[in-house]
Amino acid sequence: HDARTHLLAAFAVDLAVGNTVKGKPIKAATIGNYLRDTATLLGNFCGRDPRYTNRSDNELALPIRAVLNECKRHENMPHRVDPYTIEMHTTLVALNTATTAHMDGLHRAMENWFNLSTYLGFRLREWAQEDDYRRLASGGEIAPNGRKRAFTLDDIRLFDSGNRPVSIAEFIKNSDAVARSNVKFSWQKNHDHGEEKLLSSNPRNPSRDALRSLHNIVSRFARIVGLDKTDTPLAVYKGSFGEKFFIHSKVIASTLQTLAKKTYNLTDRDLQRHYKYTSHSLRAGAAVILHAAGINAIQIKFLLRWRSDSFFLCLRNVAHLSEQQNRAINQLASATQSEVTAARAASRLIPNIV
Repeated sequence: HDARTHLLAAFAVDLAVGNTVKGKPIKAATIGNYLRDTATLLGNFCGRDPRYTNRSDNELALPIRAVLNECKRHENMPHRVDPYTIEMHTTLVALNTATTAHMDGLHRAMENWFNLSTYLGFRLREWAQEDDYRRLASGGEIAPNGRKRAFTLDDIRLFDSGNRPVSIAEFIKNSDAVARSNVKFSWQKNHDHGEEKLLSSNPRNPSRDALRSLHNIVSRFARIVGLDKTDTPLAVYKGSFGEKFFIHSKVIASTLQTLAKKTYNLTDRDLQRHYKYTSHSLRAGAAVILHAAGINAIQIKFLLRWRSDSFFLCLRNVAHLSEQQNRAINQLASATQSEVTAARAASRLIPNIV
C-alpha cells in the first residue's frame, strides 16, 4: 500500500512538470482529479484508496499532500515568475543554429547572456537595461554611486591557468588563454556593491561554458562599440537594419515567452492565464537549476548572491526532482524486498518450537 501511495505522489510530480496528454503543466486541482481517478482504478484491484495512509483518514497521505501543497504554493505566490530552464536554453541554441542567427544579433546575444545567468543569477539591471535606456546613445542607466548599473569592461578581470592577468584584447584573440574570470557587481540591489564572483572554464561541456559565453559577449562588444568604451554596458546587439541597442527588458521577456511556447507547446492563451516569463525568470531559473542538482541552500545563497532565504519562493518541482524521487522509491522498494527475502531465508534455518 505504501508503495502505491508513493507512486501516486511521483505521478503527481510528473503531472506538475508537464508530462500530461497535451505536454503542459497543470494546476493542483486538476492534478487532484487525476489522482482521484487513478486511485479509483487501483482501488478495484487492491480494495483501498492509495491516496490515504489509513482507511479512516480524511487527509491525503503526506507524500501526496506535500506535492499538491507545493503546486498550490507556486500558483498563489505573489509576483510569481516561471523559471528559465535548461530545456528552454536548448531550444534557443537549436533555433540559433537552424536559422544561422547573426553573431551580433539579438538571439545570439541572448544565448550568451542567458547561459551566463545560469551561473550568476542576474537581476535585470545588473546586465541589461530598462526599456527607456534601450538605445546605445542613452549610454545606459547610471547607479547612485556614479557608475553604470550594468556590467562594463571595467568589471571583468581575466586570468590564465597560472593565475597571471590576461587582457581583454588577448582574450578576444584566444579564448583558451583564460582559465578563470572574476566578474564584479559594481551595484547590487542588496547593496553589496563591488562583490566579485568567479567563473572557471568548463571544458567538459563547451556549449555551456561560462567563459565561452563571456568571450562571445566581449567580442561582440568590441565589434559593435569598441574596447576603448570601458564604461559602456556590455549587453549590446545589432538590430535587423544595423541599429545598435542595449538588451532591454521588453526583448528579454519576448524572447523568454517565445522559447517557453516552443519548448513546452504553449499557446498565447496559456501564457496569459498560467505563466509569467520576465527578466527575473533568469534569476529564478538559476536557483531552480542549482536546487535540482542537489546544491544546498547555503551554497545557492552564496553563488547567486541572496542574503535571505527568499530564493525558496523561486523553487518548484522539476523533472529531475521527479526522477530523484523515483530512484529513492526504487531503492526503498529494493531494500524492503531484500529484507523480506532475508527474513524468509532465516525462518527456514530456525527449527519450529513446539
